Amino acid sequence: MIKRVAYIFGLSVTFLLLAMVSLWLAQPASQAQGGGIAMTKVLNKTSNVVRVGEVLTFTIALTNESVFTLTGVTLVDNYDSSVLAFAGAAPPMMDMTPAQP
Repeated sequence: MIKRVAYIFGLSVTFLLLAMVSLWLAQPASQAQGGGIAMTKVLNKTSNVVRVGEVLTFTIALTNESVFTLTGVTLVDNYDSSVLAFAGAAPPMMDMTPAQP
């Protein structure tokens, strides 16, 4: 009788530990703030040949892939300033420089 109780207890503990480990290792099924912002940047030119002094136009698109509305999204476009120079944006770029105290 005691052996049978010990055997059942051992099986129960083993299954409990397996369940706990599997829950610990499992990826979350959903996230409250899952997703994010996807950005695509496309050169508006049919050829990838660029001549010296040529003005290049890019289209940058942001897509909200999250499950909630986003406000105050800031886009930072990093580029090699020794090769490219920023000329303008439509709509115009906002100045995000922090105010001095």
